[in-house]
Amino acid sequence: VYFMIPKVNFPGTGLNVSLTLVSAIFLMSIRLLSARLLQVVYGWPVEESKDAAASVAGVVHSTLLCPGLVIAFWHHRYNPSEHITKAAQWWQELVEALLQFCTGYMIYDATFIVLTRLDPAVSWIPAFLPDDFLFLGHHFMTATYMTQTRIYRAGHMSAMMCMLIGEASNPNMNTWFVTSKAIVLDCCNGPL
Repeated sequence: VYFMIPKVNFPGTGLNVSLTLVSAIFLMSIRLLSARLLQVVYGWPVEESKDAAASVAGVVHSTLLCPGLVIAFWHHRYNPSEHITKAAQWWQELVEALLQFCTGYMIYDATFIVLTRLDPAVSWIPAFLPDDFLFLGHHFMTATYMTQTRIYRAGHMSAMMCMLIGEASNPNMNTWFVTSKAIVLDCCNGPL
């Protein structure tokens, strides 16, 4: 997918952001389609389906990201300060794709935090909850860190290790989260 997407650079720079943008749109689509599927096919209430759909997008992200990270670490010795040009070209491209994909997730999730707190009937200023600032700050700092490693062409391995450690438990955690919501809903608490 990384090679099939036309290259789009961040304005005024040579930094390719095409996979970042495509990833954000892909994950937004997963979230919206999951919410609709839960509502229409499985009868979930709207609010609960939105929370569960966010978990589905998180599972998709980590399930696609973690195997790539494991492969990257399997094929190149961990050295957190090494310049990326010390690695094979295919490995550099894999790392670029992984960092862009994860940055796309940060943009997707931050966008949904803002959109879910926006009520145009009341105000065009989002009514953030206290936890939202923590998540938005996390997404901003993480995206900045991953982008800086791409600009400096070093530090990418430490970012990748943080990504792997942070995302490895995501499928289990979010599956538990969705299941714990499902078992208390009238639509979903049968034997299946």
